[in-house]
Amino acid sequence: MNERIEELAKEHGFIHDHMSVGERHDALKKFQNTVELIVNECCDVINKDCEFQFNDGIITNLGGLNQARELIKDHFKPDKPYIRETTVAEMADVVMSWLDKLPLDVAEEFRVVPYDDLIQFKNLLGMNIRNEFRLWEKKWTPMLVNGVDFSPDHPDAISMEVIREVWRRLQV
Repeated sequence: MNERIEELAKEHGFIHDHMSVGERHDALKKFQNTVELIVNECCDVINKDCEFQFNDGIITNLGGLNQARELIKDHFKPDKPYIRETTVAEMADVVMSWLDKLPLDVAEEFRVVPYDDLIQFKNLLGMNIRNEFRLWEKKWTPMLVNGVDFSPDHPDAISMEVIREVWRRLQV
């Protein structure tokens, strides 16, 4: 992917500076897939054939792109509150709604995981929480111990607290 697509992905909250190489790659792929989906939907809305493809991270097409671009801009307008305005309980409500859309056995598999093993959800579920609520955009004061940030306001710590809250709710 080229630098421009990375800039756009960062601008729209798909990637951030604190991601590992693997997380960054996965997030860029998700961004590309999201853009492709939106462009297809926009072309349907404007009833035009917008044949397009990604060439080295740049969209090329044969028509209708200007109208589609406006619809894409509307889609990417921030509609999610920053974490400053969202509590752990409110974030857990959203994650619970995600679980409601999955087969029951998925929620049950999550529910039966021992509390001390919830860390296994930090990378995938935690990343989705951090991205959904734009946690990397929140400022925090690092609490470094041997080079590791133990701040309760660190995005990883907040997303883990949301995971724990969802797990607690599923225990009843």
